[in-house]
Amino acid sequence: MAKSERKILIDTDGGVDDLLALFVVSRLVPPPSLHVAVTFGNVPRDRALQNVSMLAALQAIQFGAVLRGRTRPLEGVPEFALRVHGSDGIGGASNQPEWNTPPLPTKELQEEKVGAQYGCVVAIGPLSDIAIWARDLEQDHPPLCVMGGAFDVPGNVSSTAEFNFRSDPNAAREIFDTYPNRISVVSLDVCRQVVLTREHLRRLCELNPSRATSFLNTIHQHYMDYYRTAAGIDGCYPHDTICVCAALSPDLFSWVRGRVSIVVDGPERGRSLFVEDSNGRHFLAKDIDRKRFFTMVEKAVLGPILGKLGSGEAVYDSIESHVRDHPTVIPYLKDALSRIDAQHRDRCYEEVEFSKVIGYSLCVPTRPGDLIVYAQRKGRRGLTRFVKERVPEPCSSVVVALAKTSAGYILKTAYVGHKAPAEPWDHPYATADSIPFWNTHAIVWGHEAIIPDTEISTSPW
Repeated sequence: MAKSERKILIDTDGGVDDLLALFVVSRLVPPPSLHVAVTFGNVPRDRALQNVSMLAALQAIQFGAVLRGRTRPLEGVPEFALRVHGSDGIGGASNQPEWNTPPLPTKELQEEKVGAQYGCVVAIGPLSDIAIWARDLEQDHPPLCVMGGAFDVPGNVSSTAEFNFRSDPNAAREIFDTYPNRISVVSLDVCRQVVLTREHLRRLCELNPSRATSFLNTIHQHYMDYYRTAAGIDGCYPHDTICVCAALSPDLFSWVRGRVSIVVDGPERGRSLFVEDSNGRHFLAKDIDRKRFFTMVEKAVLGPILGKLGSGEAVYDSIESHVRDHPTVIPYLKDALSRIDAQHRDRCYEEVEFSKVIGYSLCVPTRPGDLIVYAQRKGRRGLTRFVKERVPEPCSSVVVALAKTSAGYILKTAYVGHKAPAEPWDHPYATADSIPFWNTHAIVWGHEAIIPDTEISTSPW
């Protein structure tokens, strides 16, 4: 398998900082190339799986695979971090019905026995899963990047131990003693060099407003309240995001080569020790370029620049953008953006004429006798009016919808077609024109993905 085709396996225990890390990596790496294994740790495994499922639904991402890991350490019983992350691991956010979602389909981690498919394995929870998984790999052990350990700073669950290693010190020792490839270690020592403040997180989320960023901001409030009491900071140490960034961009860090060992018994259970060794397989992160780290996180939130407006502002793709549902617009999008003068408006909704047929409009006027149905499109919160047994109509214009943020503008949607009022269910954007328009127009059936079992024949408005 070519190196560029290899996937990344991320083993997570589904707490607050885990979800921020998954959000960031899924914005920097195509989600189909990400396999996510879910284990116990911050919360029980099944609760962690639910948390990962919530983020995936809110962010509308499809991981390449979601894998069930272990529910307990190699020896003993699990100890959770509910005081830090909340009883549900996300600061009580599971009590909000609009964020609940069914768990993602999964298969057992131990079914994934082909190490060569992974370019890297990132462990941001206890190492129980990785220890068992690695036993079955006869060759092709991918490099590991591990969040864990406290070497020259106090631990966070005892004076000497960090949570992930203490949660299963036997698994940690097995990995460091036997794993034959490079292990990069992102410990509390380097994580405590980076503080994500409450205000900084709020500003990051406002760069690209969406249900996903609102969710991330909300779940961090309990987490940051804990750190304000425990560490005297109005923010948190984004441990797991630092670890995934170390896996993607190791040049953000300085590293020391050596050997890690783990204490498995007694009052220092879970303590990690490091000895420098020029022949060692373990690489300990010592310092981080904080400015470049936060630039990387900001890039993940914003996504790539799609183009610039005629008035000069940069345009980024929204996390909730529907442009991926309209691929025919992409060849014309950059040109269309360059013709728009935003005039400092908070929201722009423009139709750009190209004076030639550039595609086909899926939204068409309906006629008496048309076969009309209503169904919910993926990524929408209400029902859309569809017409069956019709075809798209030739069109020469592109419609672009933009929202202003502190970084420029966010693309909400773009498509080949004509301007139309928001659908009647789309509050607060629906207007007095919404119902009359959508009673006389419809989307041509068969060209957009529909949520199963949502089709009805009577108007919902």
